[in-house]
Amino acid sequence: MVLYESHSVVHGKPFPLQGKGFANVFVHFEPVGGEYLVGGGGGKNKKVSSAAKSAKGPGQTAGTKGRTALYLRAHDGDLPAVKEALSEDDELVHSRDANDWTPLHEAGRGGHLEVLKYLVERGGDLNFRTNGGTGRTVLGWIRELGGGDNLEQWVKDNGGEL
Repeated sequence: MVLYESHSVVHGKPFPLQGKGFANVFVHFEPVGGEYLVGGGGGKNKKVSSAAKSAKGPGQTAGTKGRTALYLRAHDGDLPAVKEALSEDDELVHSRDANDWTPLHEAGRGGHLEVLKYLVERGGDLNFRTNGGTGRTVLGWIRELGGGDNLEQWVKDNGGEL
């Protein structure tokens, strides 16, 4: 068994393993009050207050790390709710959370092809990279998390790159 602790790393496997891998167990926490260190790369850390970490931006709710309701709807594959959210605000298709994930990344991670198609129709970028441009594209996350061959093929056929 492998145990990790995390409060900011994207983790989990929302797909059945089907005998092709193993599962990790994550203990998820987020400090309440006070300060904690946030890695800045190259061993550079900075202190951030938990209040600053959960500060709200446009269309965001405190404590969600920048995720709007659209993220949850895309991750859950709720196409009617995704359409409703975008009818209220077209620009949400380009929204990013604290880790630079877009609703497309969430739809891909959740394995929801119809939601992914709709988000691309509305202008979503399949090749947008997470983590400040150094992370994965939608296709990269689909491969990492096992989103399925049909989903991966559709993304490739529509210009998605690793």
